[in-house]
Amino acid sequence: MRKLFIISGLLLLSLWWTGCVRIYLESRGGPPPPYRWYSGTRGLIGVSVNMAIMGSVSHAPGSSSWYKAFLPITLFVVDFPLEVAVDSILLPVDLGLYSYYSIDPPLDKYLRSNDLKGLEKRLKEGVSPNVISPWFLEKEPLLYQAYVNHNEDAFELLLKYGATIPIKLLQVEENLDEYTYRMLQRVFRDGCPKELQLLTEDELRTASNIESYRHEQLKGCFSYWILKYLIDQDCSSPNDKLLVDIMVLLLENGFSPNTWEVHRGDLHYSSFHQYPLDVVMANSAMDTVEKERLITAMRKHGAMTYRDANH
Repeated sequence: MRKLFIISGLLLLSLWWTGCVRIYLESRGGPPPPYRWYSGTRGLIGVSVNMAIMGSVSHAPGSSSWYKAFLPITLFVVDFPLEVAVDSILLPVDLGLYSYYSIDPPLDKYLRSNDLKGLEKRLKEGVSPNVISPWFLEKEPLLYQAYVNHNEDAFELLLKYGATIPIKLLQVEENLDEYTYRMLQRVFRDGCPKELQLLTEDELRTASNIESYRHEQLKGCFSYWILKYLIDQDCSSPNDKLLVDIMVLLLENGFSPNTWEVHRGDLHYSSFHQYPLDVVMANSAMDTVEKERLITAMRKHGAMTYRDANH
């Protein structure tokens, strides 16, 4: 009887600890999202029960001593059995979810572990590089994840298997650098990808709201770089050449030099009486050689000043 009691106690203790293990794994970013819902069971039960009981005795005489007495009682008499019950019920669910996750893991698992062989194997099996699985820890397209993590090999691999180019890649939040330029060169290596091509007037008339919104975003991609790096610029930057290289690359692939970025977020605002070319021409801090190169490229691709457009 004593052995049975000890074994039962150890079993219950192990089940109780599964909740703690889920919380630990979640803090490390390891488990897939379904685990995260269960990881709060212990905290939810413990906090709610303690608040309910403590609230009922907080105004009673000698509430301080009552609190000290009820804290271990609620933890070990109420919280512990409830957690054991919850974990006992959810343990098979956890095992089932983990088995499913292990048998058919999402592609971002290979990306996070830099397992390129595993990633390519799944891509060869026909798994789309464009589907954002509900198991993804990061809700971003795989190609953008590879870019942000500076995983050039994975970036190239995903491009090879037809990964869609996210517009966000053209509006990078990171600092201007050679790495970004190399990635954009790869994107435009074989010309402008279809998903980054602007709609024609006929296509625009029949476009859905989502397609129209995407079209507006794309039209402003070129001016995004002007708003981010050239408007209100105080001094010349060592990155002026790199910036112009990127902007010329966008111009050569069909991005408009005349449309302002309308989804600016925290970007600078331009005057209503300015076009992108006006901003470039008025910039006195930019390297003169690079400034002239950019103006020439913009003019070549149809850039106008505000005065040109209104006369």
